[in-house]
Amino acid sequence: MSSRMARLFPSAVLLLAVMCQLSSAQTATNKSADQAASADATLLKRRYHQGEKLTYRMKGMNEAWRYEIQANGVVKRDSDGRHFEEYGWSKLASNSAEIPLPPASENFRQQLSLDPDRAPSVPDLSRVSPMLIGPITDLLTFYSDLWLAMRAGSLVHAGDHLYHRYGTPASWADGTHMLVGQDSIDFDVTLAEVNRPDQTATVAVRHVPPKQTEIKLAADWMRTPIAGSLLRCQCKLAVELC
Repeated sequence: MSSRMARLFPSAVLLLAVMCQLSSAQTATNKSADQAASADATLLKRRYHQGEKLTYRMKGMNEAWRYEIQANGVVKRDSDGRHFEEYGWSKLASNSAEIPLPPASENFRQQLSLDPDRAPSVPDLSRVSPMLIGPITDLLTFYSDLWLAMRAGSLVHAGDHLYHRYGTPASWADGTHMLVGQDSIDFDVTLAEVNRPDQTATVAVRHVPPKQTEIKLAADWMRTPIAGSLLRCQCKLAVELC
């Protein structure tokens, strides 16, 4: 979630349908424990199908501004054979009034992936309307959180936990309307729940400040948190297992 939105929402929920093939070793009693363990090791795994189409409808609030927007995506494959999802943004409504996007924003395509070999990256935000920066970075955050949880391969049972030290500053400034905007976070990830009858899992990801920030502050007065304490953001991702 972008830093601006994080101030308003301490938690967020996004439903991501992630196709995971649960091996018959998990249900057949005549299979060995080793086979079951092997199947569990791939509990969180995205199985892509080229040409698959996806749609997200996002609703958000930034102070007094309420918006709705839609992202339509299709699964593609890059030159290295890695799958990714390519999204175009449309149907922006601001305070219930529909707003047409500028041509550059209509033509903008955001690439996201849950392929463990394709790392998340921040797109060129200077190419889009300022109203798209929040939705673009928020959707990127959800995917980045789940990508990290899936790539680790160690989240198998409810309560499993990992702490990923990152801290590298990430910019969400567009260089025009927002000249400087960065965050520096670590990731505290927990597999909160595994519901096999419903074929769902819930992953909780807390964005926490690192012990030592790597953001280069322009003045000493910027070191004091304006909120009185360091901000934390938690995202809960409900994953469908199938």
